Amino acid sequence: MSLLWNYSSSKCFNLSNLSSLTVLSQIFRSLHYSPHFISSSKYKKYSPRYPVKAPEVSETFNKYEEMAEGDPNWSFVTSPAWVDTSIIQRKGSVLSKYYPRKIEKFPDKWESQLQKKLAWTENSIRLGVIAKKKGMMALWDEWGVRHACTVLQLEHVQVIQIRENARFVSPDLVSVQIGCTDKTKNVSRPLLGHFKVADVPPKAKLMEFQVTPDAVLPVGYEIRAAHFVPGQYVDLQAPTLGKGFAGVMKRWNFSGLPASHGTSLAHRSAGSTGQCQDPGRVFKGKKMAGRMGGINCTKVNAKVLKIDNLMNLIYVKGPVPGHDEQFVRVRDAINKKGVKCFPSDCIPPPFPTIDPEVLEIMPRELVAKIGGVDPFAIKES
Repeated sequence: MSLLWNYSSSKCFNLSNLSSLTVLSQIFRSLHYSPHFISSSKYKKYSPRYPVKAPEVSETFNKYEEMAEGDPNWSFVTSPAWVDTSIIQRKGSVLSKYYPRKIEKFPDKWESQLQKKLAWTENSIRLGVIAKKKGMMALWDEWGVRHACTVLQLEHVQVIQIRENARFVSPDLVSVQIGCTDKTKNVSRPLLGHFKVADVPPKAKLMEFQVTPDAVLPVGYEIRAAHFVPGQYVDLQAPTLGKGFAGVMKRWNFSGLPASHGTSLAHRSAGSTGQCQDPGRVFKGKKMAGRMGGINCTKVNAKVLKIDNLMNLIYVKGPVPGHDEQFVRVRDAINKKGVKCFPSDCIPPPFPTIDPEVLEIMPRELVAKIGGVDPFAIKES
């Protein structure tokens, strides 16, 4: 073989004209100056003997730094730490120290819409919230009847993003992203940029709600517990408690096989699951043993018994799916549309949400009124 190809510098050496020592020195030197060798661990071993001089950057590449001095609308992203010595970069095409990007802020139409204070209609769909389940307790109504209720807390619920004409969303609705519970650790860089655009702190949980355009709130707006009215009906959605692998009696409430004579070690089994030759298979969706719980569950038409404006608490009648500290999706009941969702003395409801001026003069606690006849009164015969 009389030719030797150097992959690092794309040169072909003729062994007949050059001595072996000269060829090896040129190969080593070209390999040493390649970017792959610079980024390797062997570079530290040979760097004192063969120092690499990075190409100098002219002052013209820093002109954006002078233009952006004192201007908060400009942001910069630094270049990589290591310097590639390829031919393209030697010409100075990507050796600039800063990459300029101007951030333009346009007037928000949702902000101006909120100032107009649009009226609520029966076709309006208000925003929901993300609440955190805190546990269960008991409340007594005005007649002294005890009700078991679940406490939900709203932790810094803010609007993150508004998407018009989103995919798989009805054209007459707007998709609004909501976030709750400030987070300081384990936030990815893409999400950090997502929250930076909205100018809100990173959130632990994000959800989307589809609302009518008249109920959209501007980005960064915080939703309080007074967004809901005591006595109204809401839908609650959260993952249920995971039970692990369970049999058919626990999972599907099967009665099991006979516990008397003739049954041997199969008292809690499912029994027959298939058919004969026709169709000769087990139908899809057959109730069998498997993983129980851990699925999304919706509780419809739950009644709001109490609102705490200071602690941002919502007291909902009955149990709520999920464990404590579980994020729960809360919104106005869908089955009870319009005036059926709210009590008669709270129509129209806060729209698109509670006014901050009204919130300042409201009492701390608002309790729903049951009304009607005293259930403990003695009936006259």
